[in-house]
Amino acid sequence: KCLIRYMNRMSYLLSQGNCDIRAAILYNAELEWCGESMLIQKPARELTQNQIDFVFLPADAIKTGDGSGYLKVNNKIYDVLIIPYSSKLPYYIAEKLFELCKSTKVLFVDAFPTELMGGNGDNKILNALKAGAMAVPLHALAEELKGLRSVLISKQQKDLRIMHRKINDNDIYFCFNESGVNNVDCRIAFDCFKPIYAYDAMNNKLSELPC
Repeated sequence: KCLIRYMNRMSYLLSQGNCDIRAAILYNAELEWCGESMLIQKPARELTQNQIDFVFLPADAIKTGDGSGYLKVNNKIYDVLIIPYSSKLPYYIAEKLFELCKSTKVLFVDAFPTELMGGNGDNKILNALKAGAMAVPLHALAEELKGLRSVLISKQQKDLRIMHRKINDNDIYFCFNESGVNNVDCRIAFDCFKPIYAYDAMNNKLSELPC
């Protein structure tokens, strides 16, 4: 009974408001059939272990027809689009990414593709991508995106997961230790100027934390 109440409380909180997510990773399933490619789990792991939240987006979700260059999906604007490494890239995706470079940071993990599929061998888009986007080594990805962290922690905690949701004028941070063995021991700095409270969902109690 207590567990069900706990789950109901947490489910309610996590379904309210909007997630404060500013990064997206291109879901590149079709690229795995086109040559050498990187699994999307690799950049996802780098971000997750460094408390940077993200979503996966398929290529069809990248729409830039308005010419703004913003990556906007379901009324949500993302600041960064991450492209896992692939040796080849479909021409139609390259065109979308080129448009995105106008107002969105586009990061290719490890290296740019060396070839475009389609486009009758026209590499102008690829050359333009190299000028407008960035190639970042996988191990340096989290450092490049450190400005997207919703919190600051005193030392790296690979097992700590943090979800940041905005509900009206309030910020809710769901902190979770993914390890069943290791403890999380660190200080967390939140980007806010309001009193901070800890919510004990199991016992339905709220307590103010010292700042």
